Amino acid sequence: GIINWKKHEKDNEVQLNKMTWKKSIIVMLIIVASTSLVSFLLSLIPSQNLPILDSAGNILNVCGIILLALRYKEGWYVWIMCNSIEIVTWALMIANNFSQNAVLMLIRCVIYIALDIWGLISFIKLRKNQELKQVESDLNSEVQPVQTDN
Repeated sequence: GIINWKKHEKDNEVQLNKMTWKKSIIVMLIIVASTSLVSFLLSLIPSQNLPILDSAGNILNVCGIILLALRYKEGWYVWIMCNSIEIVTWALMIANNFSQNAVLMLIRCVIYIALDIWGLISFIKLRKNQELKQVESDLNSEVQPVQTDN
């Protein structure tokens, strides 16, 4: 991810990508298919308590990492969903006494969501600044100086 970000740096600012609807749908389909597959495989483990939530959390985590490495804002949304699922998972673990470490993991997930929201806000501000700079650049390139015959 760092190498990819460095390759797309301009004026000490990483150039961010925009996700199209087509790419968004493809990503969502991949997430659903991958979650289903991993959930099925996890359900084959006898001691597995929450295969759907565990698989969704892990798939969303990996997807978020990939999207952010590719400089897409949607990676933050995916991580917010991931950590929301993790909160539900650890709350269920607490409610059913499945894990002694569940309280600490729940606290970790709440902190991660706060960091995800902060990252998303920062990413949105950076994207807006880049769009403003692009508009200014486009306007400056359209304005041609008038030549006079003196």
